[in-house]
Amino acid sequence: MANAQPPSPPLTLNGVLRWTWQNFAFWFGLLLFIPSLLTVMLLSLGRARHTLGRRMLRGWGQTMLAVLGVRLVVQPELAAALANRERRIVVFNHTSTVDMFLFPAIWTPGMTVVAKREMAWIPLVGLGCWLMGFHFVNRKNSKPARASMKAAAEEVRRANLSLLMSPEGTRSPTGHLQPFRLGAFYASIDADAPIVAILVRGLDKLFPRHWAYCRPGTVTLELLTTMPSGAADPSREAVHARAEHLRALYQQALNDFD
Repeated sequence: MANAQPPSPPLTLNGVLRWTWQNFAFWFGLLLFIPSLLTVMLLSLGRARHTLGRRMLRGWGQTMLAVLGVRLVVQPELAAALANRERRIVVFNHTSTVDMFLFPAIWTPGMTVVAKREMAWIPLVGLGCWLMGFHFVNRKNSKPARASMKAAAEEVRRANLSLLMSPEGTRSPTGHLQPFRLGAFYASIDADAPIVAILVRGLDKLFPRHWAYCRPGTVTLELLTTMPSGAADPSREAVHARAEHLRALYQQALNDFD
């Protein structure tokens, strides 16, 4: 079956050392990064979020990928599609915790994120997300979740931002592509913004869910497709059709890769 999760690696001295080093580097890095980011935001009254704050976030993401031994390759077509600050909804297939380093490493001008509310309570991580203006969504309660998504879409429209989110809602427990939720597609309509779909290849083999540490290797980000906003037909049927079409494109690309 496509994208099958590899078995957990056996417990070895090398694995214990990797787990220790990766966890130490993560928390020590946050202890340095978050106070620095807080200082920049306070001194700039929040105005440096998409300038110096963006560069700091990219540096943190790139450093963490280096710590994990992950080589990131960005397809030139994708780099060109994200180069400028534009109103767009950016979606991706969510396979690993390492996504939290992967996308900061390529943080584009004017980007913001929809994240699960639980991240707000992770020490230091939640503060960093708040400082960068992330939007937290309560996935267990649809009414406040819809309100949060509408607020995010309004900010995208007003401030010409790119909103990053996973249509799967959470990372895959098995490595297989999960059903798509509709939030990204409604946000595209509310913001009148196109959807830019990113295909993440290789990460599910390096650090799938329930693994203790990340193995070194190469991860590729590719431009899968772009879709118009769909504002011309916001009906529920049309939204479902767009979601199913995009999921089919992801599934075919992942099947071809395997």
